[in-house]
Amino acid sequence: MIDDVSVEDLAYAAGIVDGEGSISIYTIRNQFYSKASVANTDDILMNWLVERFGGGITCHQFKSSWKPLFTWQIYSQQAAEFLRLILPFLKLKWQQAEILIELENMKSANYRFRPLTEAEYDRRSALKEAARILNHKGTKGED
Repeated sequence: MIDDVSVEDLAYAAGIVDGEGSISIYTIRNQFYSKASVANTDDILMNWLVERFGGGITCHQFKSSWKPLFTWQIYSQQAAEFLRLILPFLKLKWQQAEILIELENMKSANYRFRPLTEAEYDRRSALKEAARILNHKGTKGED
């Protein structure tokens, strides 16, 4: 799927992520997870992303008078692979992409089956915090 994507598609996907996307790290029970997503009211765009890069789509209808909101999501190693491909074309969210890729590079094949060392936990926490700061909404100086 990802192997036969054109350079033009990679550049277009990067523009979509820069404009409508989110790159994040979150924790559940002291495990670190990563996600790249794009939200839009056009299901054609979401299906285009799935066809080329994998992932899945959710749909939310907030009000009956509004268009439904589609969200394309891709997780963990698959998200890192996607972001590695579009990284050269990202203009705004390249730092978040690098952080997510670093987190996924830290994970070994058996990382879920052993506790993290204190140093591993601290580094992953620092990456999560760096992503949170980069993703912060609002005016400068607000927390």
